[in-house]
Amino acid sequence: MCYVAKKDGRISSPVILEIDPEVMYWEATKFTVRNAAENGVRAVSKIEEVSSVRFDLFRRKYYDLPQEEKGYYQAEILVHKSLPLKYITNLTQVRALA
Repeated sequence: MCYVAKKDGRISSPVILEIDPEVMYWEATKFTVRNAAENGVRAVSKIEEVSSVRFDLFRRKYYDLPQEEKGYYQAEILVHKSLPLKYITNLTQVRALA
């Protein structure tokens, strides 16, 4: 999404928020191993399911992946309701950019 939005001129300087991994252990947090918007993808709440995420893909660029692996590159961690600012670990740097 970021790549396309930059290419289309909708954004010029995206900011990537870094989130404390602790949120994975919250009871209401859910995970998907693929893009959550894809048909047939289900969100699970067991931390053990995180081992199914294809972390090996994140070392590569999205557009260098075969089509069948791109959905796995978009695995998601879904935080229920809201995320307190203290869990955004690069917030100081983000504020400096503003």
